Order: sequence, then C-alpha cells, then structure tokens
Amino acid sequence: MASLKRRKTFAEMDHDHELLYEEIVGRSTSRRQGPLAEFLDKKQAEQEPKTYLGYLTSLSRFREVAGDEATVGEFDERLGHRLITELRQRQLSKNTIATYIRDLKTFSRWLYETGWTERDRLEHLKRPEWVRPKFDTLTPAQKMAILAPCNPRTFLGARNLAVLALFMDTGMRREELAHVEDKRVHLKEGYVEVFSGKTEEWRIIPLSPEVVSILQNYVS
Repeated sequence: MASLKRRKTFAEMDHDHELLYEEIVGRSTSRRQGPLAEFLDKKQAEQEPKTYLGYLTSLSRFREVAGDEATVGEFDERLGHRLITELRQRQLSKNTIATYIRDLKTFSRWLYETGWTERDRLEHLKRPEWVRPKFDTLTPAQKMAILAPCNPRTFLGARNLAVLALFMDTGMRREELAHVEDKRVHLKEGYVEVFSGKTEEWRIIPLSPEVVSILQNYVS
C-alpha cells in the first residue's frame, strides 16, 4: 500500500508570491485579505481602540511606501529602510518615526510566528532612538519651587509630584496625561505612550531618570 504524502503545514509553504494586503470587492460586499489585513484584524479584536488606531496609522504609512502590489517576498530590511527614509523626507519627528518602526517590527515578528515568513526579516532593522527635547522652559530653581510643596511620603503628595514632574519633564498635554493608562507607562524602559487627539496618533515620550524615580515612588 502506497504511503500517503504528508501535507505541508502553513509555515512550510512558500508565501512569498502572496500580496501583503488585498481588497476583494464584489457587487454588494467587500473583504480584505493578506497578512497585513489579518494582523490589523487581530489588533482590532484584541487591543483597545486607541492601540488599534496606532497600528493602523503606522502600517497605513508603510503601505503607502510599499505600494498596493507589494508581496510577502518583498517584505525585508530594505523596505524598512525605505520607510524610514520616506518618513524623514516628510519631516516627521524622530519619536513619531520610532513609533512607526516599532509597530512595523512587531508586524514582522508576527509574520514569522504565524508562518508567513521563514524568519523575522526585520530583526536587525535598527529603530531610530527616541530623543528628549533639548530645551528647558523653567530653571532648576523654578522647578524646585513648584515641586517643594509636594510631600512624596503621602499618597496625595506623591501623586501631585508625579503629575507635575511629567508635565515639566515631557511637555505632555493635559488631555494626554488625563488618559494615560498604567499599561502605557514603561518605567523600566524609560518611556510613556500617549494618544494625541490633536493628531490622532500615538506618541512615545522618553522619561528622564529623575522622573522615573518619582513615578516609581508613586506606584509603589
């Protein structure tokens, strides 16, 4: 009896010829398919709306650069470099570019983990570093005068100190601070994620070691 040929798993198949994103339009319905569509559908189902909107914004910019006919086989580090160059030419801020590349690298890891690619093709793509503003609106003495009344040993004092320190250290907008979630504050890595209603985009704001220490005191 002849042995049956084992069917290849999804990860063993060659997906390089498949489009990254494709919209199928019918008479009365339309649907989207491809790994980029699957990834966005996953984020929309699993993440908060603002998180999904952040990924949608980042990967929409990527699609603009890659083109509608881009395939899985064309998804590589060279395409990542093209995106960085394009974003710089549009004069986007360094922190915004860093956010877009972070999201793209997350997509690249998902491609590998789900079997679309044979490896994480953007593993070695260097993400631009977040940068801190190089100006101070207040002198150190003025800052101390503002922060001095806050007693870090009390709950209210520690909270007020954390709020004021964030404002002065980052220039964060009031509405951004009001909607910051605990899971968006990364003290170990030294940054916080905020959603800007003005631009409808996510911003990555680096934190100084001093502010990280203040925030750690408040959450502990």
